[in-house]
Amino acid sequence: MDLRKKLDVTYKHLGQWKAIMFGGKGFYEFAFSSLEDMCMVLAVGTWNLSLGIIRVFAWTRDFVPFSMKLTKTQCWIRILVLPLEYWQSKAIFAIFSVARDIDTPLSLDDYTKNKS
Repeated sequence: MDLRKKLDVTYKHLGQWKAIMFGGKGFYEFAFSSLEDMCMVLAVGTWNLSLGIIRVFAWTRDFVPFSMKLTKTQCWIRILVLPLEYWQSKAIFAIFSVARDIDTPLSLDDYTKNKS
């Protein structure tokens, strides 16, 4: 339901589409009514939903969900005692760009965005 709400708001002109749970392990198959709709959704790459982040990628031949090794996971990182001048998206993303073993940040929570 969260995904449907996100897509309906973000892509108001998107044609018919559906998502089907595929083989467990959190994979879904998406079907779109046009190639343009599919390309538009793939171009975004990730969605930050209330229950987590969804990464989308084009179907590949011989895809078997049970044999997939997930190499990335979503996590929240709490920075303690961050001076107020660094409470900007640009600054926080820059901090993580030099951190070892942490990939690109995808989003900030509302408390951080609102400096609360």
